[in-house]
Amino acid sequence: LAAEWYALDCFHPQGFWLNRNWQTPVNSATPKDVESFGRYAHEHPLFTEFIETGLPEPRKTTDFISTQRFQRLGIYNEFFRPVGTDRQLLTGLPVSSTLTLVLSLNRKQKDFAESSRDLSGAGPLGVMTLGE
Repeated sequence: LAAEWYALDCFHPQGFWLNRNWQTPVNSATPKDVESFGRYAHEHPLFTEFIETGLPEPRKTTDFISTQRFQRLGIYNEFFRPVGTDRQLLTGLPVSSTLTLVLSLNRKQKDFAESSRDLSGAGPLGVMTLGE
């Protein structure tokens, strides 16, 4: 699945960001950007959905908020705009009762097609290395 960059973030299932992540390409987000993400994670359009469901199915940010509304949020202006992202496809990968990995595919301007939701057969690491 093509995206500008891919990330795997560590969250507690109750929504606490655990300040650990992995990105490819490396440094797609600077340490300052990552710090901003942590401060504004609660504003993410899928934050409530993550807490309620764990995001077992891939979801797009545009499923929950228009791009125009997203661009008015603090998390967009402090994190997503600086890293050049306004579209995401995310899914939760439960590891334990205290850890869920959230895989995000990140793009600028071009939304993900409905068929992009099918991540089966690729696995999280495979998805992140495709980078077409």
